[in-house]
Amino acid sequence: VSSISTTNASSYSGGFVGYKYKYGNLTITDCIFSGKISSTSSSTSSSATSCSGGFVGRSSGNPTIIGCISSGKISSTSSSTSYSGGFVGTAKNGKVESCVFSGAIKEGKTQGAIVASGSLTVIDTYYLEGSCSSAGGGVMKTAEEMASDEFLAILNQDTVLFEKDIEPMVNN
Repeated sequence: VSSISTTNASSYSGGFVGYKYKYGNLTITDCIFSGKISSTSSSTSSSATSCSGGFVGRSSGNPTIIGCISSGKISSTSSSTSYSGGFVGTAKNGKVESCVFSGAIKEGKTQGAIVASGSLTVIDTYYLEGSCSSAGGGVMKTAEEMASDEFLAILNQDTVLFEKDIEPMVNN
């Protein structure tokens, strides 16, 4: 994915899913997003909504994201409500586990390095210092910490999900 951009009265953009309606669950495992997500609400209405997420823009269901990396640039604009999250813009429930956000949240009235808005459970998930104004449930790490062997060991506590990068991206 290199670039996703939507403009509508209500706009939802995600690296994998823009809007997941309520029926059934959504599970994403062992994936990487490193593009650009931009969502813009063109309405001037007080109910105008714009949601962007590295993986899911908006979900009425229960998204589960495990063992993933988001290193994209994410923005969301609206005259009323806008959510920008490193993994999820907004969702009612769900889980983000053993993930890393090393991108940048550029715009959004409500921001979160992991989740901008919702009741998601966030477990063993980290974000790069300076990538966003709010943690959104994650634990901040410096670039130096993310490049360390100790951080790689933390990510791979129970299983090997991550390996040291050949080229610099997240952990060196």
